[in-house]
Amino acid sequence: MADNQVNIQVNPSGLKTLNLIKKTLQSIADTPVRLDFDIDTSSIEKAGKMLGQLGSGTMQKIPELMGRMAKETVNIDTAMASLYKSTDEAGAKYTRFLNNAGSASKSVGRDMSSYISQTDEWAKRGYSLDQSAKLSKSSSVYANISGSDDKTAINELDAVIKAYDLQYTDALSIVDRYSKLGSEFSVSAQDLGAGMSNAASALALGGTDLNKALAMLTGGAEITQSASDLGNTLKAGQLRIQGMKDSLEALGEETEGMGSVGEIQARIKELTKGQVNIMDSSDPSRVRDYYDILQDVSKVWDSLKNTQQTDLLETMFGKSGSNQGAALIKAFQSGQVQKAYDASLHADGSAMQEQEKWMDSMDAKLQQFHGQFQELSTTALDSDFLKGAIDAGTGLLDILTQIADVGGTIPLILGAVGGVKLFKNLDHQKVLRNFPIFLSGSSIDKEMIRWFRLQVYMFGSSKRNQRGVIAGTDAHEYPTKAELATIDVNGRNAEKTGYSAYGNLCANMKCA
Repeated sequence: MADNQVNIQVNPSGLKTLNLIKKTLQSIADTPVRLDFDIDTSSIEKAGKMLGQLGSGTMQKIPELMGRMAKETVNIDTAMASLYKSTDEAGAKYTRFLNNAGSASKSVGRDMSSYISQTDEWAKRGYSLDQSAKLSKSSSVYANISGSDDKTAINELDAVIKAYDLQYTDALSIVDRYSKLGSEFSVSAQDLGAGMSNAASALALGGTDLNKALAMLTGGAEITQSASDLGNTLKAGQLRIQGMKDSLEALGEETEGMGSVGEIQARIKELTKGQVNIMDSSDPSRVRDYYDILQDVSKVWDSLKNTQQTDLLETMFGKSGSNQGAALIKAFQSGQVQKAYDASLHADGSAMQEQEKWMDSMDAKLQQFHGQFQELSTTALDSDFLKGAIDAGTGLLDILTQIADVGGTIPLILGAVGGVKLFKNLDHQKVLRNFPIFLSGSSIDKEMIRWFRLQVYMFGSSKRNQRGVIAGTDAHEYPTKAELATIDVNGRNAEKTGYSAYGNLCANMKCA
């Protein structure tokens, strides 16, 4: 496609502004634009036609697009600034992280700001930048498949990692278990995460491994339909069975009538007719795994009288947790807890299988699109090319401000394809000093062309330039004094709109 070329010469003082506009047009044009500023009266018509070819839609969208890009860049910059405060790394490492953030976030279906903010949140919890970046991928996957928000996903994963003293590389294996159990049982991954965030620390302290903890939570929550509440019951039950009265009181749990571990052991053995022992036979000083204790209770449950069952529930769970405890025992009896345990043991890869399905969702596509736009924004706004366009845009805003100061409103200088309008009550001399007036060749009348030539003549740097403005023009096109009084872009009387400068101009031109 051929270049659009326009030649216009003005006085030297106007070249800086014109060059700014030139850069802006070149950055947004649908077709190549070449602007050379020299004396050529036909350039007015050419410029108008060129402007029409740019497309009004393109012109109108530029401010909106630039604003959005600037906003996204600020968002990313703010997230990175927070990350700087949370970590202590070499500058080059942050640069590499930001350069990779676009592709890393898209790989898990998130936008850049989410990925960076999650990395920052993990870093605040004591992880290095590299560890936090990897953890943010795991928390992103968990948030995706569970529907949790980013902060909740991080809180719930971190609770389990710290409770069970896991490595940061184990984070995705936790999500694997949530995903597997959530897809095969009547409990969601989000519910499991909430329940485990309540129970993990106590169960881990009591020696109940992660798979067994999740199995009890899954099986019991299928009945209670509240994994979060059941998680609190498991926590209180574990502390109670270990005789940790102070810890229970700190949690606001009832402790009335609660004895020592030895007393609790004796009471449970009495109620179960000696069939349940809470102490480890190989190490009488250590309490057994809570999962194993409850499984043994479930085996003798039906043989107990109602009063014995009630006393046993209050001994193991307290009065407030008795109903949740009974549901958990029933879940053991039905075999759901054991099935959940087996599923948790074989959950590897489950999270990424669910993640792949989620990546085909509309939500994932929108976040990836947003992330791509953020990456484009941070890349483009950091380039010399777009910075130059922004500088030109800043100059343009300054010019429009000057015009608004005179006209009271910003005139539609660059308008639709059909033409360009100039408002009334505008000091055209001031406009021409600061802004190149592009007029659409298809809508210019002789009066408008003549007016423009007069303006250029007024500000020409020499008599030669002044004469060049109207070179080749027929004599009858020179304005007379009478004509000067009526030249107005809107066809209105010049006396009413203040064009008193035309009289002086006419004297300089030696009008007829």
